[in-house]
Amino acid sequence: VRNDDDLAGAIKQAKPGDWISLREGIYERPLLVTKNFTKAAPLVITAAGSSGKVIFKVKGLAADIRGTHIVVRNIVFDSQYSACSA
Repeated sequence: VRNDDDLAGAIKQAKPGDWISLREGIYERPLLVTKNFTKAAPLVITAAGSSGKVIFKVKGLAADIRGTHIVVRNIVFDSQYSACSA
């Protein structure tokens, strides 16, 4: 995934057990997940490679995760003026 639009599409199409790898960079829209997955097959959203330089920099809510069994790894949330919701 290279940008905010790619990410929104990948989440919309995600199925249990999928991994979404985010390319290094700054994402300017909140991470929004409202789908449910399973304990045996969670959705994993992670930074691609080992750099871990994926940043959601948003004025307001940087993440709103309302689904179940979602794993977020190696991602930085910089939400100015607000917290994240999970």
